Amino acid sequence: MFARGKGRKYHHIGEYRGYWYYNVFSILEKIISHQKLSIETISLRSIINLDFENNGKTKN
Repeated sequence: MFARGKGRKYHHIGEYRGYWYYNVFSILEKIISHQKLSIETISLRSIINLDFENNGKTKN
């Protein structure tokens, strides 16, 4: 796709670099999305736990 005749090595380096950047950004995106999900789940769990604790305290 990127390799064209004489400038094959150069295009190959550019292709490799683009592939590397794409991998890094995809990994960062996965990490960020995972962190967002984990933060949301942690906040939901803490809210649920607080609700349960409050309910338990008020009931008792």
